[in-house]
Amino acid sequence: MNFLLMRLIDEEFMRHPFYGARRMKAWLWTQAYEVNRKRVSRLMRLMGLAAIYPKPRLSWNGSDHKVYPYLLNGLTINAPDQAWCTDITYIRLAHGFVYLVAVMDWNSVNDKDFSYPRGKDISHRHGKDISHPCGKQISHPPPE
Repeated sequence: MNFLLMRLIDEEFMRHPFYGARRMKAWLWTQAYEVNRKRVSRLMRLMGLAAIYPKPRLSWNGSDHKVYPYLLNGLTINAPDQAWCTDITYIRLAHGFVYLVAVMDWNSVNDKDFSYPRGKDISHRHGKDISHPCGKQISHPPPE
C-alpha cells in the first residue's frame, strides 16, 4: 500500500510541486485513499519531497558563504578536454526510477555536426552504423 501511495504522491507532486502534506492528503481523499496527514508527511519525507514556496529571506547571502569565481569567463573553448559539463536527472519507470547522467565536452557543443538524429536505430545488436552525439560515425560488429 505504501508503494502505491508513494507512486500517487510522486505523480501528483510532479503536477503540483507546491502541495504540502495537508494538501496532498486532501487530494488523496478525493482519490478514495483515506490516509492521515502524518502518513503522507512521512512518505513525502521518505521520498525527499517538500513543497516549493518562497522561503523567508531567500535572496540574502550567508555571512560565511564563500563565493567562487566563474573560471570560464572570457575563455575561448577551441580544443577537446578544455572544459567539461555535467547534468543529472532521474526518469520514472513503472517499477521505480533510474538516474540519467550526462557528461559532455564543451568543445563538442561548438561542433556544427552536434546533433543526435531521431528515429535512427542505435542498437548495436543489429550491427548497423549509428551516429554518435558528437557527429562521429560508430560501427559495431554484428553479434555472434
